[in-house]
Amino acid sequence: MPKRRWSRRLLVVSVLSCLVPQLAGAEVHSLDDAGELAVFLDGAVPALLESDEVPGMTVSVVRDGEVLFAKGYGLATVATREPVVAERTLFRVGSVSKIFLATAIMQLVEQGRLDLDTDLNTYLEGVEIPETFEQPITLRHVLTHTPGFEDSYRDIFVGPDHYRPLRDTLADYIPERVWPPGEMVAYSNHATALAGLVVEQVSGEPYADYLDHHILEPLGMTRSTAQQPVPDSLAPDLSTGARADDFFAYVPDSPAGSVSATASDMARFMIAHLQYGRLGDTRILQAETARRMQSRLFTLDPRVNGFAYQFFESDMGGLRVIGHAGGMVTHFTNMALLPEEGVGFFASVNGASRGPFVLTRQFLERYFPQVRPGPRVALEGSDTAERAAGWYSESRGGVHHFSRVGRFMSMRKAVAGENGRLQFMDETWVETEPLLFRQIDGPNWLVFREGEDGTIRDALRGLGGHSMLLREPFWRGLDFQRAVAAALFAVLLWPIFHRPLWRVRRWWSEVRGGGTLAGARWVAAGLRLSALAFLVCFAWGATVLARTTAMVFSPALWIAGSLPFAIALLSVGAAIACGRLWREGVGSRATRLGYTGLTLGGFALVGWAHAWNVLATRM
Repeated sequence: MPKRRWSRRLLVVSVLSCLVPQLAGAEVHSLDDAGELAVFLDGAVPALLESDEVPGMTVSVVRDGEVLFAKGYGLATVATREPVVAERTLFRVGSVSKIFLATAIMQLVEQGRLDLDTDLNTYLEGVEIPETFEQPITLRHVLTHTPGFEDSYRDIFVGPDHYRPLRDTLADYIPERVWPPGEMVAYSNHATALAGLVVEQVSGEPYADYLDHHILEPLGMTRSTAQQPVPDSLAPDLSTGARADDFFAYVPDSPAGSVSATASDMARFMIAHLQYGRLGDTRILQAETARRMQSRLFTLDPRVNGFAYQFFESDMGGLRVIGHAGGMVTHFTNMALLPEEGVGFFASVNGASRGPFVLTRQFLERYFPQVRPGPRVALEGSDTAERAAGWYSESRGGVHHFSRVGRFMSMRKAVAGENGRLQFMDETWVETEPLLFRQIDGPNWLVFREGEDGTIRDALRGLGGHSMLLREPFWRGLDFQRAVAAALFAVLLWPIFHRPLWRVRRWWSEVRGGGTLAGARWVAAGLRLSALAFLVCFAWGATVLARTTAMVFSPALWIAGSLPFAIALLSVGAAIACGRLWREGVGSRATRLGYTGLTLGGFALVGWAHAWNVLATRM
């Protein structure tokens, strides 16, 4: 390690020993001892694999231009019992691919072929971003996830029959622009794909070929690729985890997540960035460009972290960490760089597990002990906690299609507590500066923004805040929505469960008699059964959707999305029958009121399905 870095560390430790009575870890460990690092990881990784019941993981650690550690654990493919080998086994790194895109963009920027503040439409051919707002979308917005697009969870991954060239994919569908650029953080794979198409069209090379020729091959990353599927020479070493089939999840927005790589190759990529564009005698970026790429490009508030060039920033108790995570059908990945320490950490697992993120945290806490936050001193006389109380949904998601219901299902409630505290996102916060809340027992932060009228309109949470938290009006909050839903389905479904089975014969005899009341009962029966089918199919389909990282729309969701059209027609029929009942005075007043409530309930259900985009035409 350079003497300058040792001097800086000694100075920091000396100052902290005077000012801070205690560090987060009781024992300080050093990366100078490679054997101790191996012992730590050899204990931590198998424990995570066992607890999460996943087959395998691959890990690499670098420091000061050297690979300190690279090893595979467990099985690459359960069916063949093939072990994970860090130098050979490829893992799908998901959205960590976005750092490769950012690198490609900055290569073209330093060549003068791209500009971060030019309208993307200037570079695009055959694809046009609608001019919804006066301000155009630029590469700066893409690199900081602030282009203002809605995002869809549909078709994030597809099979080979639905995978097409990037230009064709984007020409068919560009998501709606719902916010002015630069105003709202909302993670967007589509925006990333557009930037990848810009790289493709400006360079004249298919995107995956560009990465091969200008990043992977120069860095000696011979066991990595952005091709979909991976080349035949690499396919036998691609980890599939516990899947028994040959499923390969194609990413239609390929620049957002198509890279497959080994841990050893990712070590080379991390070293190149930590050494400001250089690996050995090879340089993929000029030092000035690479330093710029690691610097902050955007933040909503200068008091908190933001984004570098596709890197997420975080402040771990005074330690600046930049990196990116990724999730695929069968893989979850995390990459963290500590530029000031010259350290990089990469981990990927071939199953549904938060293992890479847990392992990253364990690594940082062990080798870079964090300063424990002192007592949080609440801002006196502030009413922000009371004003911030309410329901919040995430900005990432749909507005004009089915993904909007995901925002409904994932709402979180902020509750004002005593002494200005706030209970939110399963954590306790206290306001230490105007509109800025700090986690009571950790380094996380939460910053709120006010609208022009002074009301709280949204918030951003650090440490993984890839989207804004939008404050919803009370009538869109889950408390009100649940009450409405309970009342709605009580009106629609109560008679089905209330009426004993033995009375079905009586009902049948009544409707056989004909007349206005018989017609009303037929329509009511159809309406109630359709509502019940909608409830069952929607619950079933939403459960399947929530449990699969492939975001597969089950047939149950399509049925649920189609039923509101039948419910609408039946509601019209119920309204006609109800009008005849009142006009002719048929049945008791309670009976007529019951049919009136049923009719209104049917229309209300259709309205709810429309409001949350639960319609087959909007999926």
